[in-house]
Amino acid sequence: MIIHVYTMCYNEEILMPYFLRHYSQFADKIFIFDNHSTDETSKIADACPKVHRVVYGDPNKFYDSHLIKMKNEEYKKSRGVADWVVVVDVDEILYHNDIISLLKQYKDSGIIFPKVSGYDMIGDVYPSSEFQIYDEIKCGIPDKMYCKRAVFNPSVDINYVVGAHKCSPRGPVVESLSADIKLLHYRFLCKEFFVNNMKRRSARLSDENIKRGWSFLRLKPNDTIDGWSTRTYEERKKNRIKIV
Repeated sequence: MIIHVYTMCYNEEILMPYFLRHYSQFADKIFIFDNHSTDETSKIADACPKVHRVVYGDPNKFYDSHLIKMKNEEYKKSRGVADWVVVVDVDEILYHNDIISLLKQYKDSGIIFPKVSGYDMIGDVYPSSEFQIYDEIKCGIPDKMYCKRAVFNPSVDINYVVGAHKCSPRGPVVESLSADIKLLHYRFLCKEFFVNNMKRRSARLSDENIKRGWSFLRLKPNDTIDGWSTRTYEERKKNRIKIV
């Protein structure tokens, strides 16, 4: 059984080691579309023998239109080669305690479009171990917005909308009866990480994103990104439960 992973990134030196450590366990190839990273991301990625890295997009601004085109088109190169493709962001970990056996079971039973349950994972400090990120950050909250269809047979035309939270799949779509796979979203490693990440993303938004309201944060008068981000983190933190 062959599995290919597709992702796009920009300056993900903190999360990239965990992303590669996790997906290298079961993926045959990991395709990374690097949006001109300026930190250690490219060095970390290139050190992984399973990675195929391509420099992609505008070096100065972030366009959701570039990202969604990549997510909707690039995986099709795996048709006729891979049994499964995983299309995720670097902060998204597709998790099951025996995902290879589960995907084989799905394949044998004709399922090609598994349901997924989504979670916002919430930590207190930056992860620092050589283990998996879910060995350190185990708690979070269920979030329907992150029940993203992140794994499927590449014969499916996924047709994600911007953000990839929803899609309109076409083709021989056969779903699983239950959401046995979890999508762990690690944007809340800690408060500092989330605040800094929101600032960085806001600073790189393209005019197209702002005009269309994509990834655009509309703050109330007298509010700040720091204030909004801190409240968002704290609200989720107080409601977290054990997920893994």
